[in-house]
Amino acid sequence: MPTRIALVTRPAVGGIRRHLHTLISGLQQAGWEPFLLAPPDFVLEGLSVPLYPMTFSLRQNPPEHIRTVFQLSRRLQACAPQLVHAHGLWAALLTAPAAWRAQLPFVFTLHNLVPRLSAPQRLFFQWAAKRAGRIIAVSEAVAHSAEAAGIPSQWMEVIPNGIDPTPFLQLPSRREARAQLGLPLERPLVASIGRLSKEKGFDVLLAAARQLAMRAVPPLVVIAGDGPERESLVQQASSLENVRLLGPLPSVEPLYAAADIVVIPSREEGQGIVAIEAMFARKAIVATAVGGLMETLDRGRYGRLVPPEDSTALAEAIETLLGDPALREHSIEAAFQRAMALYTADRMIARHLTLYRELLPKKIFC
Repeated sequence: MPTRIALVTRPAVGGIRRHLHTLISGLQQAGWEPFLLAPPDFVLEGLSVPLYPMTFSLRQNPPEHIRTVFQLSRRLQACAPQLVHAHGLWAALLTAPAAWRAQLPFVFTLHNLVPRLSAPQRLFFQWAAKRAGRIIAVSEAVAHSAEAAGIPSQWMEVIPNGIDPTPFLQLPSRREARAQLGLPLERPLVASIGRLSKEKGFDVLLAAARQLAMRAVPPLVVIAGDGPERESLVQQASSLENVRLLGPLPSVEPLYAAADIVVIPSREEGQGIVAIEAMFARKAIVATAVGGLMETLDRGRYGRLVPPEDSTALAEAIETLLGDPALREHSIEAAFQRAMALYTADRMIARHLTLYRELLPKKIFC
């Protein structure tokens, strides 16, 4: 009989959703039987995975959260998994008491930096952590933020996100990619990809683009993605002839192929999947020195790091790399090798399976 594992998530976009897609696909290939406890509209394209719809409140409403805990508990008892894995801090806080009531092994992953918690939230976080067999952090920065909230480091294991490198090893040519996206062939191109939310810092990139527009040959700054800041960013970019907002793309690979530089202007970042994609795509990177980005890029060995919120430093780093092709090429191959060693989906899946087997009763594998 395949091992059944319940994966619990609240409404999630971006990195968590992509992580779940990769993890579930890997578990299915390994012969496990994963299923989701998630909002009813939670869809992972291209995957066939059972979804048991859950109602998660996004408000700070204790009575609603208590109802969710009991709903989760009933679901877990009815579905009878051998293991429960929650994704994200707030999903973990709600799942911990449900898994405890169902007497099931429980693990959770912190995908983002743990925010400053109120005293009651901090106590509940510590209680939930004690119920977990293990806590996974996607970077040392995330693990350190959990330690600052009172979680002992020995309870945590850092397992970085991993992705399938194959699409980035088979990119179209620069000419084909730019033609596909309707972008000029000869103009220097700076690409940035992600959820259009405040923490991703795209407004800072637009401020840098305004400075770059005054150069003799201003690069084209192309931003792909969607999110709550989209309307504001469109307004900010309306007066900038060197900026294009492409919206969400069905596939990001053509933009990587088209780009000369990939920029990650985040204000905060748990790890930085875009940086990993750029490393696999063999693209030079400019990023902010925040959170897990500093680990992914090894504190600047595999990409230029600038302070967050500093549009001038960002513009200068972009201009420096665009003006020096040899400098761009200097760390690209080493960054690619680093990504192959640390950030593949296969490695991530293998480390999860090892951890799961440590938590499950031995008789399951007999």
